[in-house]
Amino acid sequence: MAASKQRAKKADTGRKTAKAPAGRRKGASRVAGGASAQAIVSEPILKARAPRRGLKPKEKRQRKAELAEAVRLCDLERGRRERAGLPNTTPNFSRIAKGFPSGFVSRTTLRETWNGKRDVEAKGDQHRLLSTAQERALISWIRLRAFYGKPWSRRHIAAHVASILGRSPGIHWVTRFIKRHPATLRKSRAYALDPKRAMNFTRANVEKFSDMLKAVVTEENIPPSNIYNADEVGLAFGGGRKATAEKFVFAAEDRNRQALRSDNLEMATVLETTCADGTDCIPAGVIMKPGDFGTEWYQPDFEHRSRLGV
Repeated sequence: MAASKQRAKKADTGRKTAKAPAGRRKGASRVAGGASAQAIVSEPILKARAPRRGLKPKEKRQRKAELAEAVRLCDLERGRRERAGLPNTTPNFSRIAKGFPSGFVSRTTLRETWNGKRDVEAKGDQHRLLSTAQERALISWIRLRAFYGKPWSRRHIAAHVASILGRSPGIHWVTRFIKRHPATLRKSRAYALDPKRAMNFTRANVEKFSDMLKAVVTEENIPPSNIYNADEVGLAFGGGRKATAEKFVFAAEDRNRQALRSDNLEMATVLETTCADGTDCIPAGVIMKPGDFGTEWYQPDFEHRSRLGV
């Protein structure tokens, strides 16, 4: 018993007096450990990742088209393998994905899409207010309303979406919705349209007029040089009440950038014509109130190309 206690004491003493390896002494280990820990804290191990940028509409269309083409190539390769009697009919996704250098088609994305595990549109529907089918129906309805002369504004679109969902969309949702569909939707100002003209300007009436004109031209054997199209336009001497796109020059320090508007409501009517074959056009006619007209109104060859009436 005494011998065993003595051996245990010697072993404990040996552990206490054993020297640490070079570079790992007690004091040095704490200093080195603290320095290394400080270095790890001060210097990041990995570089900060840049924020992920969303794809632009043009890039999304390119990605969708390339992915569809890659799936088609996978189907063709599988067909070739089946006809050749190969035991493995799975296409080579890596080789097909490398054929698209844009980087939009990866091996994993292609494999999951081809196997039906990934649906791009269905995945996007999870993060959208409206599904893809609902957005397509909304676009069709907007285009139909515009065709009949009753276009919707942002306010009308937001109200219609609220009736579908039961809650109002965000204040910027309509703007983002229009930006997502630049090929089918566009914001623009609308000009006034007479209801009578809107009611009569239908496909049936246009086709009927075209058939009647063709029948008359064929029956009477009228050449294109005797077919004219005429129209009239009114010009206000005072500039009218509509705002123009013309810009004016002001002093840089001016705050009130205003321009006087004329109260002259007199009008001049211009009649212009064009020939079906583009030649021998009837000179333009100008109808205005009698009076002394300024010579600056006329171009040098105005008298040869127009007729003036008062």
